[in-house]
Amino acid sequence: MPSHPEEPPPPFEELQRLVRLFCAHYAPHAPPRTLEIILADGDRLRLPVAPTPKDGQAPRRHSEDYRYVWWTFNGESIPREYQFNSAQAAAVRALWAGWEQGAPDVQGAALCEAAESEGSRARDLFKAPGGVHCGWGELIQPGHLRGTYRLAESLPGD
Repeated sequence: MPSHPEEPPPPFEELQRLVRLFCAHYAPHAPPRTLEIILADGDRLRLPVAPTPKDGQAPRRHSEDYRYVWWTFNGESIPREYQFNSAQAAAVRALWAGWEQGAPDVQGAALCEAAESEGSRARDLFKAPGGVHCGWGELIQPGHLRGTYRLAESLPGD
């Protein structure tokens, strides 16, 4: 399969908007998660379709290396900025991929593997002087399944 750019070009945002608009009309009960394009040679190009931001909510985004993340929680209009070291960024990349694919719960062991950590606890990736990284428990919350984590839609207690 040919390699495709990891970061979609700027017109991709417009394509996402059009896909969301199309699906809102023809399948309003099921928002799109992935757009699959079958190329002339049979290769498949799968592109994530980011969820529609809530009214007044800024889009969620990240730097190319995931060391910086700007995330809005439900109802917020100004994104919060999170900064991560390289191991944490690798774990966040895995969480982001799950979120984009509509399978947001990611096993803690998979996060450690993505970060190339010898440890077995995802929480340990986010240790900081005096406690844990501010994103742990806020941006990164326990998933619905035991031993999984996900990017949060809302702040704890909301």
